[in-house]
Amino acid sequence: MNDSVRKETKVAKEERRRKLQTFHREHILKAAMSLVEKSGMEGLTMEEVARVAGFSVGSLYNYFRSKDELAVELLVLKTAEIQQVLEAVPPMGLDARAVLTWYTVAILKKIRESKGVIMELLVRIHEAGSRATGLDHKRLHSLNQDQESHLGDLVKRVLAGQKLRVPPEDVGCAFGGLIRSFMVRSMMLDCESKSKVCEPNDSALAERIVDLLWNGIAA
Repeated sequence: MNDSVRKETKVAKEERRRKLQTFHREHILKAAMSLVEKSGMEGLTMEEVARVAGFSVGSLYNYFRSKDELAVELLVLKTAEIQQVLEAVPPMGLDARAVLTWYTVAILKKIRESKGVIMELLVRIHEAGSRATGLDHKRLHSLNQDQESHLGDLVKRVLAGQKLRVPPEDVGCAFGGLIRSFMVRSMMLDCESKSKVCEPNDSALAERIVDLLWNGIAA
């Protein structure tokens, strides 16, 4: 076997290995998501994920170093769903402020539908501050930046022609911060009350968020 053939064979083997690894990671993530959708974040343990995915616990760590790393990857999947919300078309006849409220309601609902994936991470980030956690803060920071950039694009699109006090990208950053802060507070209060009687009022929460945002950006 000449060097050229050996090189091609090595490249082909590496490509097969990479595809198999990607397939296994996606399979593990699907198993993890099914656990979360069934039992919330409390049901997400490496042992349970390994059982559902059909892996040994030891081999699972070849793909994800910890439950925290796995949770961050689930967050990536869920935030991709929020991006789809931002690309949705709102009802006709709404003014700019009402359109922002419509998108905010849709985002809040999507966050709640994540079965705790988004909220547990937001609460942990909110509480952790500078304390060391198992979370990949660099990855999360990049994820937040991407989301705020998408929100900035949304603001630019919705408020085209409106006079703003600040650039749209800064509005996107503020928008994302308000949504995270209000959702963390809302979910923490829901947990404290332990009440199953009252459903969360996302419409009222969205109006409060947009009111604060609008007061800060409208010229």
